[in-house]
Amino acid sequence: MPEFGSSQTVVSLPAILDLNSVVALKASLAEHIDMPGVLAIDCSKVERISTPAIQVLLAYAKSSGMHDRAVRLRDPTDTVRAAFDDLGLHEELTRWSAAS
Repeated sequence: MPEFGSSQTVVSLPAILDLNSVVALKASLAEHIDMPGVLAIDCSKVERISTPAIQVLLAYAKSSGMHDRAVRLRDPTDTVRAAFDDLGLHEELTRWSAAS
């Protein structure tokens, strides 16, 4: 994914990203949709992540691309890596985890 500008904003994910937290996740990410530069999503605290949470991240990344904004996943835990792998999303995780 290309870099669109030099500024970077960091959003930290909570330890638990389950069905109950996807509305808050979506709202948190939506606050940053129009900001220029790179959104770094810090995954270092994630202990549990559900498919709906990954779907929100995927939708945000697609929407961000339409708004000339790059997305990076920073420090994905083994849990995040396993969840993406289980869903066949290894390539997306690799691309989003590339150094920015």
